Amino acid sequence: KTGAGKGSGGFGVQQRLFQQLCIASKIPQVVALARKALAEGRCVVIGLQTTGESALLAELSRDLTMSHLPSSCRVMLRQHIGATFPTELDGTALQKQKIKLQEGLAEVLDSILKARRASDAASDPTAAAVELAGLNARHEHMRRELIHVEQQCEAAAGGPCNVCVVTKARLLQDLEHLPLPPSALDWLIDELGGPDAVAEMTGRKGRMVRTRPRAGQLPSEAPFLFVQRQPSDALGSANQEIAALAGRTGAGTTMCGKTASMMSVSGIDETEQLNVLERKAFQDGRKLIAIISDAASTGISLHADSRVGNQRRRVHVTLELPWSADKAVQQLGRSHRSNQTSAPVYVLAQTELGGEVRFAAAVAKRLQMMGALTRGDRRAASGADLSQFNYDSAWGKKALTALLASVAKGTMTPDVDYTAIAKSHAESETQASWTKQRALRWAAMRAQQQQAPRLRAGRLSSNSSRAC
Repeated sequence: KTGAGKGSGGFGVQQRLFQQLCIASKIPQVVALARKALAEGRCVVIGLQTTGESALLAELSRDLTMSHLPSSCRVMLRQHIGATFPTELDGTALQKQKIKLQEGLAEVLDSILKARRASDAASDPTAAAVELAGLNARHEHMRRELIHVEQQCEAAAGGPCNVCVVTKARLLQDLEHLPLPPSALDWLIDELGGPDAVAEMTGRKGRMVRTRPRAGQLPSEAPFLFVQRQPSDALGSANQEIAALAGRTGAGTTMCGKTASMMSVSGIDETEQLNVLERKAFQDGRKLIAIISDAASTGISLHADSRVGNQRRRVHVTLELPWSADKAVQQLGRSHRSNQTSAPVYVLAQTELGGEVRFAAAVAKRLQMMGALTRGDRRAASGADLSQFNYDSAWGKKALTALLASVAKGTMTPDVDYTAIAKSHAESETQASWTKQRALRWAAMRAQQQQAPRLRAGRLSSNSSRAC
């Protein structure tokens, strides 16, 4: 028994879960793309829809001293299991089953009595005996099933099912050890340099920020700390030290004669003007990476306006597509507006998974129907060609027909080189493994280089003590 209404929504949870997994799988490629764009003298705008704030708050409610990035997928699964996994026997359903069995037994008993009367006057005693034996066997089976259901009804009145409770606890315990990716937004900000380098324009009020590494600790090993977003974060590279201190310490901490409480901007509501301050930092060039969510997809201009200091060409990366084509147009229009010195470069980041490709095709088709992808004026109909993303076309239907025909006949689809596809995937996996091994070797080398001075100092101190 899960309670009324709690057992629904399983498919929605599944859809959101795999959507978050797809987004997380694209983070390394988006980070590499952003760094490449910065090296080429451009700036980056990354668009997504979900911020993972609910998952962050849920994890903080469990552990206020959390020092790692939370996982939206883990929180989603934990909440779904807690709400829908049955732990009590449903007495109402058992009572209905009991009544149905009692009615069935009465009907079978009536059939047995009729068969006995008919067997006395039957011309074929053997057939009548076989029929009567079948009815007796059916009656005995239903009687045993009724006894079992009555025992379950008595157990249901006594409380929860112990087996279900133990199974649920083990499932939740296994979930905590399941390797799931962290929330996309905090992970992306951390990989791109932290709040000092990234202008976050979202609707959330707090986030996880990596603290400064201790002595002998690698920067990637430093723990995280939950901080509230505040106007001092918009200082960017102009005053990174004070901005970082204001975001990671409490009020009254002194640095260079200034306190963190002095870093607020007078006359501006901190909760309402954070996105405006971050937008100004990006447009002035103090921050070269901007991340916008659905909350900041309207009313904010991030294009290369001739009147702002940041004249770099924008590279607009869509990490997560919205459900509506109207919202997609609104978000893409943040970096493509009038009075711009250069048009943006649009990048639609998507995986090869069929579910995400199908979703991107649906949005691309609606965008084509609207005729407004990369134009912010009345010439919208002459925008970019989206036919490569739209699979709901005549050619897409022909391809689907050929695929279904091959599945029905049990043959391979003609004109498809499966050997080349398998070889390409194998090469991609080998390249990814080599890149990972190189990163591990580099981290080990850095750790040895940092430990070498301390080892030399330890040897010198031991030698001096022996000499004394």
